Amino acid sequence: MRRSLIVTRRRRILALAGRTGRRHAGRRDKMRSTGLAAALFGVALAAAGCVRIDTAGSAQPDLAVLPAGQPATTITYLQAAGAAVSAEQPQRATAALDRAETLLLDTAPPPAPFGVPQDPPVIRQIARAREAIMYRHWREAQTYISEALQHPYIDR
Repeated sequence: MRRSLIVTRRRRILALAGRTGRRHAGRRDKMRSTGLAAALFGVALAAAGCVRIDTAGSAQPDLAVLPAGQPATTITYLQAAGAAVSAEQPQRATAALDRAETLLLDTAPPPAPFGVPQDPPVIRQIARAREAIMYRHWREAQTYISEALQHPYIDR
């Protein structure tokens, strides 16, 4: 009699919680909703042009920044970013700016003493251009990229 009372209480608690007595039904429902959300997110990214989905179904970022045969220099990456901004392609522009910034930081002089700004102004121009791209301010981004191209810190 005590056992039946415990089972009855358990059923009542489960009913109040909105669950049935089946043990794995909730897990399967969560997995289905998570899988559906991931699939919808992938479709949304593909529709926005952020990723390219190949025939195998795996999503790969579409970040071919430089045309074939061009050297990977800071100037070419900044020019590619300017072309992507002109075409209003934020992913390509951001990727090109990231690569230009990486090249600049790799060739940067040794760290300055404490209290002295370490990054050259061209790094700040690239950061401002990236922020302008994020807000879809294309003319402003183009201005920052052209100022970065004019900076004497860049290798010619």
